[in-house]
Amino acid sequence: MKLSAVSIALSTLMLGGFSASVLAADLPVLKPVNTFAAPLNINQMVYAPGAQLMFARQGDKTIVVLDTFTQAQISQKKMEESVVDLSLSPSGRYLFASEFGGQSVYGNPIRPSRFHRFDVRNRSWSTKNTAQVAYRVEAVGDDRFLALDQDQWVSLALMQWNGNEPTVKSVSRTGTSLYAGDIGYSHQTGLIAHSSAGMSPPELNVFKLEADGVVSKEKSEFLYYVSGTPIVSTDGSQVYFSGTQTHINNIRTKLREFPEVIIAATAKYAISRQKLYSAVTGEPVATLSGAVTALAINPNGSDFWVYNEGAATLSRYLLPSSVAFDVSTNELTKAGEVVVNWLAEEGASCSASGAKDWDGPVGRLGRKTVSIAVSSTLKIQCTVGQQVQESQARIVVRSQPDCLLDWAQTTYPKLFPTAPAGTGHYAPYTFRHYPANDQYLGVSSADSSVYLVTAAPERHFLNVGPLQDWLRTASCPLN
Repeated sequence: MKLSAVSIALSTLMLGGFSASVLAADLPVLKPVNTFAAPLNINQMVYAPGAQLMFARQGDKTIVVLDTFTQAQISQKKMEESVVDLSLSPSGRYLFASEFGGQSVYGNPIRPSRFHRFDVRNRSWSTKNTAQVAYRVEAVGDDRFLALDQDQWVSLALMQWNGNEPTVKSVSRTGTSLYAGDIGYSHQTGLIAHSSAGMSPPELNVFKLEADGVVSKEKSEFLYYVSGTPIVSTDGSQVYFSGTQTHINNIRTKLREFPEVIIAATAKYAISRQKLYSAVTGEPVATLSGAVTALAINPNGSDFWVYNEGAATLSRYLLPSSVAFDVSTNELTKAGEVVVNWLAEEGASCSASGAKDWDGPVGRLGRKTVSIAVSSTLKIQCTVGQQVQESQARIVVRSQPDCLLDWAQTTYPKLFPTAPAGTGHYAPYTFRHYPANDQYLGVSSADSSVYLVTAAPERHFLNVGPLQDWLRTASCPLN
């Protein structure tokens, strides 16, 4: 059925100036590249692309883990209390989950809450108690995450997961200056977006993650009449509040308004429950086939998964002009192996490069173990007709001391400005010297501790803590 010029004009006005193409019947339909049967009653999903695992919150008290490559369920974890939220660490190594024991109007726990963590590499669960309220959770590292209370005036806490301790402890907490709601985290910028819930009009906040806590960066009182979960784009640059798109560095400036609630986004695309939009122009690009009960986007921004409750299916969609290319890890502490997963459009002709056993023609989809001897960039290039699609993954081979020393220089540039000579070795120490202030920072293999040596003439040899603790703080590989 064709729309009349009058109906198009009226529709455009009703949608706040949006192009009539929003309502056009001839938009292409984005169809899934893979579909298989899934468990019933899924209401939230998180995808770990390196391991091709899907974490799904099933009902109120269960988490199921699905291997999307074999289409098999590999784990089911049942809780005593309600499972509220799931979040994947930026490295893709750990999935965090919150088990909510209730909260009184005064902010106190009614029953004990717990946090859970799934090791993607080892495929195992671990659980820790907490004195806090476990409601919203947002992973910021392999051993650190943000926790937000549930009821009315709430606080935002930075939590530390220590492997040998029975409880999760708070590193820092903000005051109760936030009103309920939800949070989203951009690991690329270190910024945290918060949107309130239950107050009218709603309030938006942005915090900055520091080494020892979070600090307020920007507050927008009653700027937009929107609420809901802040959706951070996979590249970390934009945040969506309902249908309002802003830059995460400047939430006071509205970039554009979408006619639907955006539930996932990349740098190029914004996704609602019905359509795929251009994140750059705001125009619709395609309609989605099938109903969307829950959606999980690939953190790498190439594809997404949809759960359809009515059909009890899980479907994978490849974003236009994209090739999905994921690796099991982006960092090795020594020469080793990574698992590569890839998927291109139907009819694509693909070739690989970047390693001895990742070189030459490959099929349009597959999984392969690749040996990595030194830091390498693995690439895949696929041709569909006249269109060339490319993707790549950088695999860094560096020791734990080098990872920690790199982090120290980035996080504390005044203390550790530059190390022109690079990393030195003098048994049992791996260290760097900083001529600007004549200090040394290093790691001892004798006692697995980190040492700071102060400037001459009165040098002090200071043990500043166990290596494992510092590796967790720096989000460096633990093994």
